[in-house]
Amino acid sequence: MKEIIESYFKNESIVGDQIESMNTFIASPDNPDSIMQRIVDETKISDDDEPGVIVLDPSKTGGRDIRIYFGRPKENGKYYGQPTVWIDTPEIKEASGATNQITPQEARIRDLNYTAPINLRLKVVEDGVEATPETIKIGEMPVMVRTKVCTLYGSNLDKYIEKNNGPINGSRTAKLQYVGEDPNDSGGYFIISGSERVIVSLEDLAPNKILVEYEEKYETRTEVAKVFSQAGGYRAMTSLEKSRDGDINVNIPTISGAIPIVILMKALGMERDSDIHDAIYSTKEMDPIIYYNIEASRDAKYLAPNGVVNQEDAINYLEKRFAAGQAKDFREKKISQIVDKLLLPHLGDSKEDRIKKALYLGRMARALLELNLGKRKVDDKDHLANKRVKLAGDLMDELFRNAFQSVMKDLKYQLEKTYNRKKGLRIKPAVRQDLLTQKIIHAMSTGNWIGGRTGVSQLLDRVSNVSTISHLRRIISPLTRSQPHFEARDLHPTQWGRICPNETPEGQNCGLVKNEALMINVSKGIDTIDVLEFLNDRGMREPSKEEGDLGRVYLNGDFVGYHPDPEGLTTEVRKARRKGDLSDEVNIRFDSVNNEVIINCDRGRIRRPLLVVENGKATITRDILERLRL
Repeated sequence: MKEIIESYFKNESIVGDQIESMNTFIASPDNPDSIMQRIVDETKISDDDEPGVIVLDPSKTGGRDIRIYFGRPKENGKYYGQPTVWIDTPEIKEASGATNQITPQEARIRDLNYTAPINLRLKVVEDGVEATPETIKIGEMPVMVRTKVCTLYGSNLDKYIEKNNGPINGSRTAKLQYVGEDPNDSGGYFIISGSERVIVSLEDLAPNKILVEYEEKYETRTEVAKVFSQAGGYRAMTSLEKSRDGDINVNIPTISGAIPIVILMKALGMERDSDIHDAIYSTKEMDPIIYYNIEASRDAKYLAPNGVVNQEDAINYLEKRFAAGQAKDFREKKISQIVDKLLLPHLGDSKEDRIKKALYLGRMARALLELNLGKRKVDDKDHLANKRVKLAGDLMDELFRNAFQSVMKDLKYQLEKTYNRKKGLRIKPAVRQDLLTQKIIHAMSTGNWIGGRTGVSQLLDRVSNVSTISHLRRIISPLTRSQPHFEARDLHPTQWGRICPNETPEGQNCGLVKNEALMINVSKGIDTIDVLEFLNDRGMREPSKEEGDLGRVYLNGDFVGYHPDPEGLTTEVRKARRKGDLSDEVNIRFDSVNNEVIINCDRGRIRRPLLVVENGKATITRDILERLRL
């Protein structure tokens, strides 16, 4: 075991997860599909605009059609082409006007922000004529020490040393000492106004995963199924409730009042009652409740005289309910916004995705009824499988998304305001760089984050080396400190080997502020396409009406198909992962109680190292340990 542990710490940084998460986020030449680039591609100036483009108002441009493209083109659901956003190495503009590369030590001594410029490439198309692409600076991004864009990283350090006539042929230790850095410092923090600040990891419930539980309402226990649907920075909770009478109603975020599930499924395009029944059904005991809800939708109280029979009736009911007395165009737009934008956004936001949403609501109702019939247990919110950790890169994602949209909206406003037909567009003077920079720097300085969270960014504890490492590996819970939350504060069996059982503060933060165990890692997340291809090649069937004894397969909480031998599929996936045919980011579990295969490959999962045991013996041998020692 000693050889394994020594090998692990020789190759892995103590704050490697934080640094890796920022490397994944930052747009750099060797990371063309970064999270920053995806944010730029997905950004819409307004709800009606297409992503990645600014369309100037023709009434303010003398009738000209002017479009400014800042994102990449999209084909078959994927963005492609050259990156349009990237970050250079950290620099500082001196009073003389000169721009110099800066080191972390210089930022500390001179009370500066250790930031790097963000560049954006724009393409202007005026009345169908494309102009030469233009590159502009849109602001500054705080740089995490030891990430790929940091001055202390590999080739960046060599260039700095060469430019400043330092020990170019010296060892890495000598080079770091030359720029005033401790060679043993782990990095993983930012420097804002000369102070070292750390973004503390945040614990949250897993998005896009159906969770069922009981809720006490008016002294009655009701079954509830919830899903925190997340897409493109927007997160919304959709929930289903079953009343004592058997009515199943859907609660959509920002919409007051619940909608009967059958009516909503019909509005989404699932008109036939038999299709609605099949989408929910899994056992005969469910039939009375499903039939009751289908019959109830035909009650004249919903829509006279015959109730809700087809999609048109369902949409008329929703219009009458949420946009009564308004013009027809407004009513249609309002209902379209509810079913396309607000309901389950992770499944898509176009009309083509409506049937997919109806099927998903059916699966939520199935889970709800399985809980009601005792065929499924309540989901444990404190189980680590139902939680995800947001690292520095994920939290910077939220901040940059908000700030970037503000900059592009302001750019559109400034261009429309200053447009001159003779001089044409003047983009560089119209960009307010300080808008993005100040939004990010203010959040980093105060710790006040998007969504009203506080204490996300904190001053790095430098009392001792151990306290610094502890602070960089801390995880905070979003739960309020003033409430008891006994179960959330307790040690959970799934924390074994992943969360330190001893290191938590006393007092009101007890159990809500935790620390990672030393040998865990946090998953970075991979594309689901490769995993789906693997499953289809191994006999997974598309979702069908007749389920029989087939096992259900879930990928990242989404139902993807059936398999005749779910236990065998689990074994196959594990073998392929150990051989290297599948990414080691893939985790799989067979739930024998519900006959389900649960696969995850998303980011934010805390994972611990395990030794493989076959036939009662560990597969690791003395020979492997000897080779690790070399």
